[in-house]
Amino acid sequence: YTPQDQRRQDVQNGWWVIKKYNCMGCHEIQVGQRSVVQDLPLYQTQEGKDLLPPRLTSEGARVDPAWLLKFLHDPSLSGEKTPAQQQQINALAGASPTPQSSPQPSGSPQAQAAAANGQLRLHQQPGMDRNGIRPYLSFRMPTFNFSPNELQILVRFFMAMSGQQDPYIKEPMMPLTAAERQVARDMFVSGTPCLKCHITGDPARDAKAIAPNFLLAAERLKPDWTFRWLLDPAQISPGTAMPSGLFRREGERWVVNLAQPPVSATNYHDDHARLLVRYMFLLSPDEQRALLAAGPATTANPAAATTQHHARARKKRTRSNHVRTRRRAALGSYAARALRGM
Repeated sequence: YTPQDQRRQDVQNGWWVIKKYNCMGCHEIQVGQRSVVQDLPLYQTQEGKDLLPPRLTSEGARVDPAWLLKFLHDPSLSGEKTPAQQQQINALAGASPTPQSSPQPSGSPQAQAAAANGQLRLHQQPGMDRNGIRPYLSFRMPTFNFSPNELQILVRFFMAMSGQQDPYIKEPMMPLTAAERQVARDMFVSGTPCLKCHITGDPARDAKAIAPNFLLAAERLKPDWTFRWLLDPAQISPGTAMPSGLFRREGERWVVNLAQPPVSATNYHDDHARLLVRYMFLLSPDEQRALLAAGPATTANPAAATTQHHARARKKRTRSNHVRTRRRAALGSYAARALRGM
């Protein structure tokens, strides 16, 4: 099979690397495909499913390709090992703590002399033994020492599988005004469970975390995918612990779906979901600490919120009644035509 289209060629080339390293053993690459670890007894409960390695069915649409290249090179995201770290690893492995010298080309006199003396070494493996994005997972993403060509092939594979344009041009994020920042803060702490599941840097909270830190969003994620994810996570990743229905459609915009929305959000007339995306992508460590220390924001009048909720419920019931009436009329008309035809 030799496709002429570049996107199909990228997919074909990527599958060779995917199968070579058995990525399907831990990850779901295609919709409907099950990884090996999905069928292990440990991951059959709902709590266990939350600790599975992430689905990669929309990876190209989800992450920045520059970040993905960096991650595949070093999944621990700790950078190359320092000499002190390498000495520690060598000591634990029972090896000599002497730092390894840089490898020489195999045909050089230095390499031949080193080989004769038994001193030839492989490249040092980058990274540490940890999960760089999801430290709460028991699984470790191995550092495979992909070749530079394999790294590029994998990035292009995920981009092509998600129908993404290559190269990806990252658009600058519009800064937040003081009023917009306050609205986003209030949404974070007034009913949306963002800080309940995501890593925050607070050890007491992070002990039960099952989602990555928001501080990684700006470098790692794409804004358009994040916006779609906020609206309906279950459509992208069925079974995810991320709840759907956090936002509801109101005219041409999405608004936070709370029985008692914050006053600031009620008075904000632009799209709430897109505002939250901008807030996440511009989040700083100081702002995250302020969120953890903040209490619930002031909400709108509870009585007014209840009245509004009942009005929406009545409107929904009325719409359902109209639909049923039209269906009955259509069935009656169909039955009358059928009788005339007999």
